[in-house]
Amino acid sequence: MNDEIIKYILSQKPQTKAQFDDAKRKICGQLKMKQPSNRELLQAYQNFTKKERLEPDKTILMLIRKAGIRTQSGIAVVTSLTKPFP
Repeated sequence: MNDEIIKYILSQKPQTKAQFDDAKRKICGQLKMKQPSNRELLQAYQNFTKKERLEPDKTILMLIRKAGIRTQSGIAVVTSLTKPFP
């Protein structure tokens, strides 16, 4: 099943994370299955490129691996270390 998802995503040639997620959502809806995790897709993509003897596409690898950054949502961790008071 993951091979079908990979083939569909490759045929769509996504350039952004949103396009990648849309393609993944669309094919999973057509196949009536739950969306696989990006880790599963990464493993399937690596197996697919090995089996088909293709050069891995750096854009697709980046989109599969890319994770959101929390600081863009306004959440930033600030740590303040102080000296203990005697």
